[in-house]
Amino acid sequence: MFRRDLFESIQSSLGVTFTYDAACNDEGTNALCARYASPGRSFLASNVAGECVWINPPYSHIRDWQQHYMRCKASDPEHTSAVFCVPAWPQVHRLMQKAKYSLVARYPAGTPLFSKPGPDGQRIPMAGTPWAVDLWYDKPCDEGIVRGLGPDSSIQVKLCPLLYEVTVAGTKCTALADTGAKCAEVADGYISLAKAQQAGLRLEAPPLLQVQVANSGRSQVVGCVTVNVRFDCGFRDDAKLLVLRDNIPGTDVVLALE
Repeated sequence: MFRRDLFESIQSSLGVTFTYDAACNDEGTNALCARYASPGRSFLASNVAGECVWINPPYSHIRDWQQHYMRCKASDPEHTSAVFCVPAWPQVHRLMQKAKYSLVARYPAGTPLFSKPGPDGQRIPMAGTPWAVDLWYDKPCDEGIVRGLGPDSSIQVKLCPLLYEVTVAGTKCTALADTGAKCAEVADGYISLAKAQQAGLRLEAPPLLQVQVANSGRSQVVGCVTVNVRFDCGFRDDAKLLVLRDNIPGTDVVLALE
């Protein structure tokens, strides 16, 4: 268990109140928050959207836990945040930097950060880890209005940031995360025909023939593709994208956020 005095100090310095502890035992005796995940209630099966999460992940599964957190945050980016307590290893440092998290603390190797139950039931400090430990903060996202994506268009989106660099089937693309995309019932977003052809994607029959786009007009759907989308921060997932005949103003891909 991370030392409660340090935990409370972190809350104070960041001006936050953690509401969910991602890694505890089933009884919750080592939980830092009233709500928590445990082996019986896996973090990877929990929806932490809207929570301020304390995440001390298994060191062999840091990427998996980060990806799950990011997936949850996508549904409520304004109200979801986290601190990751992770070893200061180069590969972990790069992962956190690419996700644009803020390094808010580094504890030198040997610092006693964790405690365990003592014989009398009170918690006692454990020996420090042989490596430094970092705390990375991912703050809630801002909300804003983005204009100019089409004639007279005004789309409200979450800035998290708004535009991402992604890789689709080995091809670099710009992706827009859009809460206004009108396709969630049949697909995860859109891709332009030009970009789909550049990536060499094989088109399948689309589930519909037209969609409403940003300027309240209609765009023809010429196909559908299922691809793996990889973000520069390391998060990746399969996505079903409708292929639009027209180019998408300002981006190659639109990912629907519901």
